[in-house]
Amino acid sequence: MAKHPALNAAVVAGVSAGVLLWLSRRYIPVKVAGPSMLPTLRPGDRLVVDPKAAPRPGDVVVVRRTDGLEIVKRVRSITEAGVELAGDNPEASTDSRMTGPVPPEQVIGVAKAIYWPTPRSIP
Repeated sequence: MAKHPALNAAVVAGVSAGVLLWLSRRYIPVKVAGPSMLPTLRPGDRLVVDPKAAPRPGDVVVVRRTDGLEIVKRVRSITEAGVELAGDNPEASTDSRMTGPVPPEQVIGVAKAIYWPTPRSIP
């Protein structure tokens, strides 16, 4: 490998670009805004969201409200009426306690990890 360092660098760059392209097609990056999910998520945290994962109670999800705003909440329950959402910081959260359940089709995906500023898993 040492005989062709430029070729090696090109191969690494190509593989890296391919992995990033695959990740960008599989996952959606989302930035957290506001304190409703403290202490689990902090404003400015960036999440990796899987749009193909089916939400389950306890999961953190991203939901597109009818006004187009995207919100990050935890799934409290899933009923025939829809997906019940709750913020981890109830005093600072507008969630299903005020707005009722959301239709399942409004769930964009399930948050899988925090990738920035401090990579960590989501409890």
